[in-house]
Amino acid sequence: MPRILVIDDEPLYHKMIAHALEAAKYQLDFASTGAEGLQKAKTTKPDLVITDVVMPDMVGYEVTRLLRREP
Repeated sequence: MPRILVIDDEPLYHKMIAHALEAAKYQLDFASTGAEGLQKAKTTKPDLVITDVVMPDMVGYEVTRLLRREP
């Protein structure tokens, strides 16, 4: 089953994405900050990462740049 990591500081978006994707049988993990998302990505090895662009600790572009450095 494909695993998706959602990084977003808005809990409502977590619920909306979960509602849409759980029915399609995806495994979902959630993070509320960029730093938390980076840590979860290292431990869960998701197939796909969906990230918000504007978050309090770092922007989604920075999260993406740092994730691309990881094998």
